[in-house]
Amino acid sequence: RALREYLHGNVFNMAGGDGTDVFIFPNPAQSVLYFETTDTDCEFFQLISLSGNIVAQGMLQDHKVDISNVAPGIYVLKLIGQATQVIKRVIKT
Repeated sequence: RALREYLHGNVFNMAGGDGTDVFIFPNPAQSVLYFETTDTDCEFFQLISLSGNIVAQGMLQDHKVDISNVAPGIYVLKLIGQATQVIKRVIKT
């Protein structure tokens, strides 16, 4: 189901091994990615290009990540907490 939503919809859901659900939307996005999670531990993010370069990073505020200054493409979004790390593929249009 999650892969179908990723390929055909605007929401990508992943349940982590610890039962953490993360919803990233919209995906693809033009300027802001929003996320909802059952884990309140996530406090920092990194946006990583497929070549491995960190193109954006910072503290999470209001469950959103500003990607307006990032070139269009496919990226890896890493949400980081003290006990949690969630990795998602996102598309910037």
